[in-house]
Amino acid sequence: MSGKTIGGIIADLKDLQDNDIRQIIDYQQTQNVKFGEAAVALGYAKKEDVLWALSQQFDYPYTQQSEGVNKSLVVASNPFCEESESFRDLRTQVIQKTVGDKSIKPRIGIFSNNRGDGKTYTASNLALSIAQLDLKVAVLDCNLRAPSIGEVFDVQVTHGLSTTLASFKSDVSVFRPLASFQSLFVLPVGVVPPNPVELLQKPNFKLLMEELSMKFDYVIVDTPAMTEGADSQIIAGLCTHGVIVCRDGQSKLKTTLRIKDILDRSNAEVIGAVLNKR
Repeated sequence: MSGKTIGGIIADLKDLQDNDIRQIIDYQQTQNVKFGEAAVALGYAKKEDVLWALSQQFDYPYTQQSEGVNKSLVVASNPFCEESESFRDLRTQVIQKTVGDKSIKPRIGIFSNNRGDGKTYTASNLALSIAQLDLKVAVLDCNLRAPSIGEVFDVQVTHGLSTTLASFKSDVSVFRPLASFQSLFVLPVGVVPPNPVELLQKPNFKLLMEELSMKFDYVIVDTPAMTEGADSQIIAGLCTHGVIVCRDGQSKLKTTLRIKDILDRSNAEVIGAVLNKR
């Protein structure tokens, strides 16, 4: 927890002068409200400034919308909304169900039947929520057909997963740390290859996944849709756990159960399912 009061953090953030602070304190005392509420009421700060100050006081990583973070990263840009709370609930389930053999760190694949179900949205926010606990987390974009993790985290590379797999060696050093969240590392696809299945079947993909388990506390894996070839089944075989994403009003029970069956046969323990209403 920060040694500064929330009033001190807001004063530094908005460059408040002594007279400004006195006005806020006077309003705070006469109206019997908190410092942040008084600052907002008098126009010295916005509600978002107070939320940011609160996150700083309690050492909770939070990126303001004005910093240009992708709006789909709700855990970073709007950590106190209902969606972010849902991801913290998912994080709790993940951590509770992956406590066990410390020699094998969890590699959690995010799976769904169709493109657009919300796998990337789920993977990125789950990874970020775990990283907010100061755990070292790797996000691996294994969707070699329609990658989007790089765009979400604004990490663009030419040497990504595809060239790593094609180079006949595993290389954890290609993961990019994020400036705002120093315990979160991202590996986008990079160049989209013409042969995704063949690359994922290379021995160095298995070596890379095993090395990640030694370097990181959690590995979160974004995957292509189950309907787009055998890629997801190959990836499932190298994950220790799986989360199934269903889209509200579109995903069918039959296809969801089929995904669960694939994960069961791959020995990837199913942690649970996410109903995406976005």
